[in-house]
Amino acid sequence: MPRPSYRAIARAPNPTTAPAIEHDPDVVQSFLSDAAHVPGGTAEGVVFPSNVDEVAAVVVAARYILPVGAQSSLTGGATPRGDLVLSTRRLSHIGEPHDGQIRVGAGVPLSELHRFLAARCIAWPNGLAWP
Repeated sequence: MPRPSYRAIARAPNPTTAPAIEHDPDVVQSFLSDAAHVPGGTAEGVVFPSNVDEVAAVVVAARYILPVGAQSSLTGGATPRGDLVLSTRRLSHIGEPHDGQIRVGAGVPLSELHRFLAARCIAWPNGLAWP
């Protein structure tokens, strides 16, 4: 499958160094397939940014990036093809709710968000709702 010819343009990062690329074979292997178990995944390595500035630094520095969350894709969409895998795992901040809104990091599992809100007696619908 050919790569798209377009490229995302990131804002210039605040003076932040991109996180180190993890090359450990066991770590990389854990990101080479998703729930669809599509074979043939390969990756340059894996990065674990912890904030938006580190994400921006990775986007500026890397040639091909595959953002990966829970790897629950049933289509093979989270199977890298030589990309640098950007794991959202460390983007796990949950802010306090304010005026009916909450800011949640890209790496927060919905089950964790449900527990967080339940502890504050806030109900959350089963599906995501977009305004």
